[in-house]
Amino acid sequence: MHHARVVPVSITGGLINGPTQWAIVLPVKALTGAKTRLLPADDPARPELALAFLRDVLSALSDSEAVAQVTVVTDDADVQQVAVEANHLWALESPHRGL
Repeated sequence: MHHARVVPVSITGGLINGPTQWAIVLPVKALTGAKTRLLPADDPARPELALAFLRDVLSALSDSEAVAQVTVVTDDADVQQVAVEANHLWALESPHRGL
């Protein structure tokens, strides 16, 4: 069995001697395919539920002193907008990669 060893590094790549801060990469699938186990596929509330979950997660990450940066990876324009509104970065997912 292999055990992972976490070595804290700064977002500039140097080893950290003080409190650890993390750069978070958060993959978020398109809203049309989100939360399918919670609500039926044709339920119009499903995308809003997914956005509410996303806003909660981004808020918690923003409030954490251990998080230096958050990048949301998605190809959904509404998800990108939520990331921007929360003052986080976003990166475009290659289409149809299956997050």
